[in-house]
Amino acid sequence: MRIFKKLYNKMHILQNLFLREKVFINRNSYDGHKVDLIIAKYFNDKKNGFYINVGAYHPTKINNTYLLYKKNWRGINIDISDFSIDLFNFWRPKKDKDRLV
Repeated sequence: MRIFKKLYNKMHILQNLFLREKVFINRNSYDGHKVDLIIAKYFNDKKNGFYINVGAYHPTKINNTYLLYKKNWRGINIDISDFSIDLFNFWRPKKDKDRLV
């Protein structure tokens, strides 16, 4: 029974990221109001920075830190939803300082 639950969770994560949100498509902005572009432009010269993302929700959808993550920034992603944390663990594997709470 536990194997089926793990398999279901993995399939749900893959469905959410690849089929529903199409994260494999490269976009200019991952935030609904393009705030991430303003943040990335402001910190354009800074490499390997650190961010804190409170209410992270989704690793790419409506997310202000994904562009920074793609530029080798690492940080703390905080969300109350276990499923959101599962999505982050899958799509943004823990590297260096990257943590999920």
